[in-house]
Amino acid sequence: MHLSTQVMSLAETVVVQVAQRMTNEVEIASLEKGSTIRVSSSLRKLKPILRNGLLCVGGRLPLANIALSERNPIILPYKGHLTDMFIQYYHEHSNHMGIMYVLGLMREKFWVVKGNAAMMRVLGKCIKCRRVHGKVIEQQMANLPPDRVESGKPPFYRNGVDLFGPFFVKRGRAQIKHWGVIFTCLNMRAIHLEVASNLTSDSFISALRRILARRGQVGMIRCDCGTNFVGSRKVLDSNYEFLGENKVRNELLQCGVEFVFNPPGTSHFGGAWERLIGTVGRVLDVVLGTQQLDYEGLCTLFCEVEATVNSRPLTIVTSDSRDPAPLTPNKL
Repeated sequence: MHLSTQVMSLAETVVVQVAQRMTNEVEIASLEKGSTIRVSSSLRKLKPILRNGLLCVGGRLPLANIALSERNPIILPYKGHLTDMFIQYYHEHSNHMGIMYVLGLMREKFWVVKGNAAMMRVLGKCIKCRRVHGKVIEQQMANLPPDRVESGKPPFYRNGVDLFGPFFVKRGRAQIKHWGVIFTCLNMRAIHLEVASNLTSDSFISALRRILARRGQVGMIRCDCGTNFVGSRKVLDSNYEFLGENKVRNELLQCGVEFVFNPPGTSHFGGAWERLIGTVGRVLDVVLGTQQLDYEGLCTLFCEVEATVNSRPLTIVTSDSRDPAPLTPNKL
């Protein structure tokens, strides 16, 4: 394709003649004898003619003021190395444009039988196009862990926990940062909100003791690898070893809570509670706005937001009056 125009045209003519005689020998022989091609031929609709020994598309445009190659484009077979080479050449010449662009560009000189299918076959193998325009491979998600699918346990027995915030709380003339702690039941998607005064392990343990006192036994907690969560686990493990197994069972805080940490840097592992943090944030943005609350007001607001989020429907709300009312975490 780097030769001059005359030499390239001569080379094309010779090569195309050989390719056409290999695929359409019967049609070319019929036209050379001056007869029409057979009815069962796939080229019959193109009204083919012979021009300079080449099989070209006929038609009703001999009087049109356009180039001869556009009036009677050369017919190329659907399959063949020569057809693939021409398609690849025009594809690269057009800066890797799409199927319709390349097909329209080739129609100025060539007519490819089953052009769309031929373009898809050749352009689908283009490495550059597959790199730039290829679809991103999506991995199939793994199976849900047992704590997400097991039933028969009370609410908040298996939880996901995370912190969000901060929130500025008035204390006299000063503003103190406080954070929210969200406990999400992994089975029924109910939430429990607590207020943490800081990001230390002691503050999280206090929030954990409050949910144990209000919600009952907590068997397992899933969380990320935050320093406050890791520190809380170390504190619980050390107390467990110090007090002994029998005493730990009688303690409210140490009644068999198992900490399960997600791998570092994998926030998507906690989608069950990360999604609800966004829901809580939207409610807080509307209700809280720009006003600043004291500690008592923040705790009251968290309880109201918790009731609102736990009233959200878990099932589809239909317009059929015969369908039951939507299921909510509060109903469960």
